[in-house]
Amino acid sequence: MSFLSELFATTDAEKLRELGTRKILRRALTARDLIAIALGAMIGGGIFTTIGTGVKGAGPAVIVSYLLAGFTSFFAALCYAELGAMVPVAGSAYTYAYATMGKLFAWIIGFALIFEYGISAAPVAQQFSAAIQDVAKTGGFTLPGWASQSNLLIHGSWWLPSSWDLAHSQYDIVAALFVIGLSLLLSVGIRESATVNN
Repeated sequence: MSFLSELFATTDAEKLRELGTRKILRRALTARDLIAIALGAMIGGGIFTTIGTGVKGAGPAVIVSYLLAGFTSFFAALCYAELGAMVPVAGSAYTYAYATMGKLFAWIIGFALIFEYGISAAPVAQQFSAAIQDVAKTGGFTLPGWASQSNLLIHGSWWLPSSWDLAHSQYDIVAALFVIGLSLLLSVGIRESATVNN
């Protein structure tokens, strides 16, 4: 098999369906858990972190923007439902792409998903930190400046790690603890994560 044909080699959907009938992973989620996780993934944390900016820029018309985004998310959810019915195994869009388009597209989609989930966690953690710090300020507690927001000092070219001044940079401790806490929760198990999610 040539290199090019190997890149576009797919796996048989029937073979994947057969894998889905095996009890490799313990089924611990109820329909309610799955719906809650799907809604959380579909809506995301951005709706809570961008509403203030949207209202400031668009005013009351922000409702139309969110309706359009919800309409688009609805169709994305329908696509995932179709893909899940076609290939009912773990693996999300990576598995579906591998079954239908080949290894190259599966790798691209898998990498994009990992990149998306990693990058999207940062602004949500930052907004969570800002909300917690605002609540703490009303109670009279204020974090020191070096621990309340993130700023990386760079002296020179940003792409060279040697020009990063990590010793004098600021670190958002609350956001870091938020990400670490959620990572620990996810590592405990899906059942516990679903309980917190619901």
